[in-house]
Amino acid sequence: MRDKLRIVNDIKDFINKNDINKLKDYIKNENIEIKRIDKDIENYTNKLYNKGKISNELNYFVKIHYDKNIVNFIEIIKKNDLEKLKNYLLKNNVKLYDINYKYFDIMKYSIFLMERKEISSDIYTYIKNHFNRIKVIEIMKKNNVNELRSFSMKNNIEFKELNDNTFDIINYINSPKNKISDDIKKFVIETFVFKRKNIIKYLKEENVIDLKKYIKNNKIEIKDLNDENFDIIDYVNSSTNSISFKMKNFVISHYNKERFEIIELISNNDINYLKEYIEKNSIELEKLNDENFDILNFINKNIEISESMKIFVISHLNKKRYDIVELIRENNLTKLKNYVEKNNIEFKSFEDSYFNIIKYSFHLYNYNIIFCNVKDYIITRYTKQRRLIINMIKKNDINGLKGYIEKNSIELEKLNDENFDILKYINKNIKISKSMKIFVISHLNKKRYDIVELIRENNLTKLKNYVEKNNIEFKSFEDSSFNIIKYSFYFYGCKTISCDVRDYVITGYTRQRRLIINMIKKNDFNGQKKYIIENNVKIDELNGYNFNIVKYTCDYLYNISSKVTELIKDFYYKRGFSIPICLIKENKLNQLKEYTEKNNFIFESLNTNNFNIIEYILTLYQQNLISLEMKNFIIYHYNEKRKMIVKLFEKNNINELKEYSEK
Repeated sequence: MRDKLRIVNDIKDFINKNDINKLKDYIKNENIEIKRIDKDIENYTNKLYNKGKISNELNYFVKIHYDKNIVNFIEIIKKNDLEKLKNYLLKNNVKLYDINYKYFDIMKYSIFLMERKEISSDIYTYIKNHFNRIKVIEIMKKNNVNELRSFSMKNNIEFKELNDNTFDIINYINSPKNKISDDIKKFVIETFVFKRKNIIKYLKEENVIDLKKYIKNNKIEIKDLNDENFDIIDYVNSSTNSISFKMKNFVISHYNKERFEIIELISNNDINYLKEYIEKNSIELEKLNDENFDILNFINKNIEISESMKIFVISHLNKKRYDIVELIRENNLTKLKNYVEKNNIEFKSFEDSYFNIIKYSFHLYNYNIIFCNVKDYIITRYTKQRRLIINMIKKNDINGLKGYIEKNSIELEKLNDENFDILKYINKNIKISKSMKIFVISHLNKKRYDIVELIRENNLTKLKNYVEKNNIEFKSFEDSSFNIIKYSFYFYGCKTISCDVRDYVITGYTRQRRLIINMIKKNDFNGQKKYIIENNVKIDELNGYNFNIVKYTCDYLYNISSKVTELIKDFYYKRGFSIPICLIKENKLNQLKEYTEKNNFIFESLNTNNFNIIEYILTLYQQNLISLEMKNFIIYHYNEKRKMIVKLFEKNNINELKEYSEK
């Protein structure tokens, strides 16, 4: 005790005499730590310094020798040896916050040395973080989030920088033994690094402009804010964080660098720069998507994005579609054809629920970006099947087409859709041969294909058996483009089928016609009469293209009884002959037109050995009993050929008229 008092008196004596050299030697020789001798020496020295009785140097010397750790700390940092400093603090379990006291502020001192460039920035940063860590831990233990927020803001603390190989702040707050509140944990995690802290600040302020600037200036990718403890998408989606819908969308749509740049170009409706950026960086727009983002949903929900930009994004969504669309836009049909054939392209394969390549080609055509032939090429080659078939049709390769259809069980009419009709296509294309057109029309669907091929076999027995077994009605194979009787006449003219096969098709055109003719051939007067009466058969309606039942019965059939012949005539003239004659006599042109259209009626069929319709109407016209329009209508529609020529004249279709005339 006496020695301690002596030491205190000696030290005070040196201080009073302002003898710094003796004080230094004395403290060194005696290995003195002032705080262990007398803590009041600091106050004593400070009072003398304030009265101007001692030098600043001596005052400073006493302050730093208050604690040995201060002395050692200063010696080490002045050597700028960061590793040595770390090892010293670790080995001696020294906390910088603990050696900070009333008369020595470790941070002010470090700043002073830093400004004088006596210590490196690494040393200074380490001191600052190590010093702040202790204070932060102290505040966290209080579970006072407001104080922590205030302290971190005031001292510009980045929590990540408080970590080193001896301490991890996330592990610290998550450790149950430290009993850190959820509010503190949340705050530390959200502000763990400055960039996360600042971005969250902009999000809460709904400040998109400054947020964009901050991200660009600091070359930040929003996704890089994530770590094992934090996910920015989860953060903005959490209702507890009160992030607006607008800012949520911003985070998701600008999540990474590529997406950020692309979305900005899209939002600016800058197609040229977007195209340039995509090509320069080999980007596929589709690959910007993830579980939180879909670029097509984004553009469709954003009213500020122009229609042309939306079309560009959709049409250039992936590389495959991008390449074909750019090729189409070049408007070079030869180049497009070569690419399609070489790569076995199916235009349909580029589509999805957002993109229809045919509608897109119409769009380009309407804006004069591509020619009609490019648009039509896409339509006619929409599917691989359609492309192969159209190529064979254009080459007039009937055998190849027939083989392909049969091998692949294809129905030509099933190639049709809202944009393509195979019949319209062949009829408009003058380079397609007549025989190919006839083949396509006559083989349009499987039902027609089968019966036509059976007819072409020219085997009457086989045809009859098939028709009887399946109760076939030849009329059922027809539509507006195909008349099976005309077809039979064509192939009879080409010597492909016999007269018997042709006539069998004509007489079996309808089930009723076939049944009545069979009864006529059997001379079944009673059965025929009964059938006609019971079924209210209208004999005139059995007539049709190139067929008149009275003429057929009287002129083409042999060994038919007069009773059967007269029966047919009787029923025919009672109704069939009288209806058109009545309408003519009454000058009812509209009703006559309707009747002829409905019943496929031709006026030539009214002629008999004793009656000629042309002579009859000319007489009526001369007597002013019918109009000029009535007379002309009958003359123009006298037979099937004349009727067709008039129809083609009215349509003003020269190509079809020429083709029909050459038949």
